[in-house]
Amino acid sequence: MFSTVNDFIHYLPAYRVYLWQLLKESYDDKIIYVELRFTTFELYDRLGQVYTDEHFLTVILEVVSSFKNQYPDFLGVKLIYAINRRLETNEVRNRVEILKKFHLAYPNIMIGFDLVGQEDKGKPLIDFIEIFKEVPDTIKFFFHAGETNWYGTSTDLNLFDAILLNTTRIGHGYALMKHPTLWKAVKERNIAVEVCPISNQVLHLVWDLRNHPGAFYFSQNIPVVICNDDPGFWGAKGLSYDYYYAIMSLASNQGGLKTLKQLVWNSISYSTLNKTEKELANGTLKRQWDLFLDGILNEHLKEDKTKQEN
Repeated sequence: MFSTVNDFIHYLPAYRVYLWQLLKESYDDKIIYVELRFTTFELYDRLGQVYTDEHFLTVILEVVSSFKNQYPDFLGVKLIYAINRRLETNEVRNRVEILKKFHLAYPNIMIGFDLVGQEDKGKPLIDFIEIFKEVPDTIKFFFHAGETNWYGTSTDLNLFDAILLNTTRIGHGYALMKHPTLWKAVKERNIAVEVCPISNQVLHLVWDLRNHPGAFYFSQNIPVVICNDDPGFWGAKGLSYDYYYAIMSLASNQGGLKTLKQLVWNSISYSTLNKTEKELANGTLKRQWDLFLDGILNEHLKEDKTKQEN
């Protein structure tokens, strides 16, 4: 499904609009900061000129800068370089070299690395161990691992390697529940699991979200952040849909607003923002949260007044 829009997205003016729309939909959904997985590809303009990977990053930075100028309360974007796990080893090594150049030029923006693509059809993490050794310590790992409902497969075992490689967060981590030693290690090391409820349901890992392992993670106080995964393909915008299903299906019936608030604050706590940036983000979140609560209370007051008048 991704290849359907490739030619369109590779057109430079279209890519700028595409990226702006991504940021705008996030901002409209009250998202104040984004850690975005991205990959580089050739961009071309109306004259047929093809642009390099370095120019690709420049385009992203220009669009983000322009967006922040128009919406100054948006805190910005940090980037996780995503490489398809189906690529040959030499190509992955070449992409890692690109990542290292990006990180050297923009160390506070180009912050991480991941292997993406369907785990079951790609190479496991262990196949790239020698390449991972070449990644500087200042670049964090954000590995997809365990996005499967199979037990004992290479995808399942990616969880072991992700933790051993000191991943900062685990993408999906759907199979983590089956490994008590691993989920206890995740909890002890404070590694957050990026839970994507709607994606897991759409891709048939689970039919009834009440059976999603995220409910177990909640019950065991395993660090969780709610994320989306290719939301445009099912017409979703922002994160509200995934948050809704997390609260309605994964959280305890007694969870309520306190669970919602914890999940929102987790997004900042388990981000790569530094201490000063987190303080700024938490201040912005608190103001937005207070406005959110005021809106709920005012709505209930209006309903009560209407009932009394009737």
